[in-house]
Amino acid sequence: YILVDGKSGHRAVKLASQARKILEENPAWNYSANYVQLTWRRNRNKLGIENIRMHDLRRTFGYNLVKQGRPIYEVSKLLGHSSVTTTEKHYAPLISTDVNDFIL
Repeated sequence: YILVDGKSGHRAVKLASQARKILEENPAWNYSANYVQLTWRRNRNKLGIENIRMHDLRRTFGYNLVKQGRPIYEVSKLLGHSSVTTTEKHYAPLISTDVNDFIL
């Protein structure tokens, strides 16, 4: 886990072993938000991609989790939402449940 600051305060983020290894091997891994935004913009322009924001990657991640059938509580935790209600508001419409699948 690493501690990060977010909109709702401090929180612990669990890292995959590959990400943890990168951080351990590169202690100077401390890019500013400005660096990340500039790099994102430069590469986006180089590829000719318009009308995409970095936040769209986060939404795609959440969308893919929901489409894989992951529990909404798990999606909420992975996205770092302070309440599952926030996750439900944005991702519940993506949960596809067919009434014919229910057996009474």
